Amino acid sequence: MNSTEYLPLLMLDVRPLIEQGHDPLEEILQALDRLSSDGLLLLITPFRPGPLITLLEQRGYRLRETELGQDHWQVEILTAATPEIADYRNLPTPEPLERVLTQVATLPPNGAFLARVPRVPTLLFPLLKERQLDWATLEITDGSAFIFIKRAGNTA
Repeated sequence: MNSTEYLPLLMLDVRPLIEQGHDPLEEILQALDRLSSDGLLLLITPFRPGPLITLLEQRGYRLRETELGQDHWQVEILTAATPEIADYRNLPTPEPLERVLTQVATLPPNGAFLARVPRVPTLLFPLLKERQLDWATLEITDGSAFIFIKRAGNTA
């Protein structure tokens, strides 16, 4: 993405902070402050953070938590404006790329699209550049990735 102020995709692993006895709430709130208004924060925790989930839902965030293993939780924190996540991880090649291109073809100015794909889609980047789209990716520890794609607004 061109913006250096706000990022559409962020990951924060708070397990080391908790292991050191620190409350990670301040770091989580700072990460949310750096998140673009339509972005996603991927939070990695050692347990299901029930009180945090309640707090953030009360503040208007949408959250999805997944237990990945013992002492390993993933929480997707989405703003009210974050697009729904299209999950293409289980599709065979080249379907994820084709579906992303189909979806972004109709993005309006300032429209955004968010997908989870089987891997960082490097073959997609030149095609997005051709279409004058901005994008950001976030690789996850399982090898999959989030891709956030946005069409710039009209500057005329």
